[in-house]
Amino acid sequence: MSLTFPNGEIMRDELDNQLCEKYPKIFRDRHAPMTETCMCWGFECGDGWYNIIDALCSQICNHVENHNRNAKWNREQNAIREAALAGNWQPFDDEFKRLYDREYNDYWTEEKRNKLYERNKQSILKSEPRENTEDMPYPVVTQVKEKFGRLRIYLSLQLDQQGVPTIPEEDLSGIYKFIYSIEEASANICEECGASLNAGNRQSQKTMGYWMRNICSPCY
Repeated sequence: MSLTFPNGEIMRDELDNQLCEKYPKIFRDRHAPMTETCMCWGFECGDGWYNIIDALCSQICNHVENHNRNAKWNREQNAIREAALAGNWQPFDDEFKRLYDREYNDYWTEEKRNKLYERNKQSILKSEPRENTEDMPYPVVTQVKEKFGRLRIYLSLQLDQQGVPTIPEEDLSGIYKFIYSIEEASANICEECGASLNAGNRQSQKTMGYWMRNICSPCY
């Protein structure tokens, strides 16, 4: 059971700790001072929204990890290209062997292997350097709270020297889409127990300070 405070609810410590341990990069400021983050107050919502917060963090982590995996691949391919252009084909040979050298059969013959080798060799000489080689930092959550009966999540973004977020715009847009989707979904999930809400079991409760909460009839 979450704890009730004058301005709403605070998720209980057990669930709070689970989220912070599972996603330490996203919630790295959980215990930072109030002069730096609102996460010092904890997760300002009921226990029922634990699962959707967990799902959101998983989406964000997968998004960042996929980006960084692709960025690493692009860096490796650029290094192979640069070595080949300088006359050093050893990195290319090592990569080709890793990807394609396997036991021959009726389909994968030595002739096909050699033709692919030569084709790839010519392709890398004609190729342009790959873009998107920078790793993407994990966004840091600065506040998780309930507002007007819905979940609200706010981020802190790492900025470059020009004050521009270091997360590429298309990736940042993807992250915010995840957040907006979860915030919308929270309107139909009981903040107390996590049950789905519908016209038959929805109750709106006002706590002290006129704080609005979406909860089901059994939790009312």
